[in-house]
Formats: sequence, structure tokens, C-alpha cells
Amino acid sequence: YRIYPNPTSDQFSIQIDQVPPMGVWFELVNSIGQILIQQTIFESLSKFSLAKYDGNLFIVIFSVNSKIITQKIIRK
Repeated sequence: YRIYPNPTSDQFSIQIDQVPPMGVWFELVNSIGQILIQQTIFESLSKFSLAKYDGNLFIVIFSVNSKIITQKIIRK
């Protein structure tokens, strides 16, 4: 998977090379642990906006085939 641009001003994209048939579970969490977005991704390219959220640090959490992957996103 790839998240770009990072750092970002407001919008970011998630690119997943091989999306399994059941999709990829995705969460966007702020720096105090509040879940902002929670959904299953079924497409290889998804775009998201941070415009309505406060803060400069976010965590993306993916769950694929019982494997959990996390990555920070920084808003500049």
C-alpha cells in the first residue's frame, strides 16, 4: 500500500496494489485516539480529505487478512 502525499495539506490518497475480494478495513484516527473515518476499501485508489478535522497528526490503520498495518499522516 502507499499513502501520498505525506505530509499533506488536506487531501491524501491510499493506493493498494492488490485489494482482496473482502476488501481492506481502514480507519483514520486522530492524535487522541478518536476514530474519524471507518470503512472497508474495495478499490485500488481511494481519496480522503482532512479538511473537517482538527489537528496535524493522524494515524491510518489497515487490517488485511488479520494483519494490522499503521502509518502516520502529517498535515502541514
